[in-house]
Amino acid sequence: MTRPRRALAIAFAVQAIVLIVILIAALDLYAHKRVENVAGWNIWGYRGPVARERQPNEIRIVVIGGTRAFALGMPATWTPATVLRQQVMLVTDQRGGRIRPVVSLTLARPGALPASYAATLAHYSYLRPDYICIYDDLGVGGAPQPEETSGFYARTGYRPILPLVLQEKKNTRALGNALAHVDRQMVRRRTARGASDPQSYANDMLDAINAALARARGVVVALSPSEAPFQAANLAALRPRLRELLARTPTLRVVDLSRDRALRDPSLRLDGWSYGGDAVLAAAKAITPAMLELIARDDRARAAGR
Repeated sequence: MTRPRRALAIAFAVQAIVLIVILIAALDLYAHKRVENVAGWNIWGYRGPVARERQPNEIRIVVIGGTRAFALGMPATWTPATVLRQQVMLVTDQRGGRIRPVVSLTLARPGALPASYAATLAHYSYLRPDYICIYDDLGVGGAPQPEETSGFYARTGYRPILPLVLQEKKNTRALGNALAHVDRQMVRRRTARGASDPQSYANDMLDAINAALARARGVVVALSPSEAPFQAANLAALRPRLRELLARTPTLRVVDLSRDRALRDPSLRLDGWSYGGDAVLAAAKAITPAMLELIARDDRARAAGR
């Protein structure tokens, strides 16, 4: 093959590769729109629609945590974050008052543990939350997180969903497996996962709370009911340190969800652990008063000119 023909062949090959990449990207965007409101995540890796530019007087709330905060098995329109938004609006959206849009975002991930919360908040710091709710499952979890399973997400922040969609269909499963394999091979590192001891759990939670306090005007820590010995041990290690932090931090609130009987009712669960619709509602309602306290505190400070 002559040199001009070789150059032409290389140019055609490059163009073909570029076209394939563009096609895959377009199909992935289309797949996101089809499934992100059911149980998946949007293109930037968090649940629900992509946040728009902040509006005047907006109240922006972020919920981070594990499986129950994500509301695995429930639609993206019915999560602790979306129900919390509704409950807050019942108080802030009053006739004759100023318009205060309330936006809630779910940064929770199925199986996430406290050790991942600070990094997740840092990754999404551009969302600029006013208030953060850390809804923790007392150490239940341990599933690999997106940056450990998707090299593309780890490098770009864009979370591909096309491989998963293709894997669920018999006729395209092989292609989906191939794309997923390529994505996994791009992962830089994988974190060894295992049960932390109670003191490590408490350390991780305090790190997460301090990271949230540094990025928001107020933080609510909501703790799932303790249902297993390791959860009780984690809670026992966390409580004294949490009390100490509460005593010197006026912008922190703690909600013990074990006080709500509905959240201990097995009949309100989807799989023995994940909450169904009524339990999601109960959890959000239990968190709402603490969130409203923080919002009211800010309103008083503004009115006083501080």
